[in-house]
Amino acid sequence: MSENNIVILNGARTAMGSFQGSLAPMSAPQLGGACIREAVARAGLQAADVEDVVMGCVLPAGLKQGPARQAMRLAGLKKTVSGYDQSIKDTQSQIGELKTQIDSAVKAVNESSSQWRTQINQLETQVDVVVDTVKQLEQQNQSQKDAIAELRNSAGGADQLKQRLDDIDAAIKAFDQYRIQVNNRLDRLEQ
Repeated sequence: MSENNIVILNGARTAMGSFQGSLAPMSAPQLGGACIREAVARAGLQAADVEDVVMGCVLPAGLKQGPARQAMRLAGLKKTVSGYDQSIKDTQSQIGELKTQIDSAVKAVNESSSQWRTQINQLETQVDVVVDTVKQLEQQNQSQKDAIAELRNSAGGADQLKQRLDDIDAAIKAFDQYRIQVNNRLDRLEQ
């Protein structure tokens, strides 16, 4: 039979019981187990031929976990029937596929991350070069400012020197005029 074919071969149910009636001493899983055993027998199957069990339970409160699974085991079906085994295999296969996809995605992210890191490192290197260049330009700028200040001081010194020379020149001219006046007086006195 194909995995895609679903076949219901038989069904069974318990009698309708009344509150605290003849079925009261049995638990729902025990009653379900009896129904499953009878359905398998009516279908002429072996317990190992059953791939899946579907069972309804109206009031499952207080029956512990999985009353249908408990009933299946009480009916003598193996712990995991092939339907469950196949479901587990399918799930494991899907998990394997997902793991492969996740591994592939992680690898792609890591490779992309590596490429980004390389580009970031290159950018950091370029930024370092720019920063060094800016520092050099700032040093050159400061040197030029110092040189301009020195020239201004020198120009100021030159202006002061020129003023002194002008003052000395004026003093020499004044002295020459005074000397001429003195010589003229002396000449007059001699006459």
